[in-house]
Amino acid sequence: SGVETMAEPILTPEQWQLFWDLKEMFPHVSGVAIKTHLDKGHEQLTEMIFNNQLPAGDQFIGDSEPPVEVIAPAPAPTPRPPTVPVRPVGLMG
Repeated sequence: SGVETMAEPILTPEQWQLFWDLKEMFPHVSGVAIKTHLDKGHEQLTEMIFNNQLPAGDQFIGDSEPPVEVIAPAPAPTPRPPTVPVRPVGLMG
């Protein structure tokens, strides 16, 4: 079969949920590193992260899965007041 590469672990829905929970809490930690340790469970993984035992990664760089597995809805953006004063229509001239 030639060169063996690091295969992505097959994750259960529970593990995906744990992955995204951890990724949300620790976006700086490598997602690939989190995935390889998901069998350890939430507490042990969190401990490893706090002890800097997992390599850093970018928010989603190095994570082959796009963040579509997230079940919680994203918060709605807060509407910002316009920065330019709006001139009432019909008062020209």
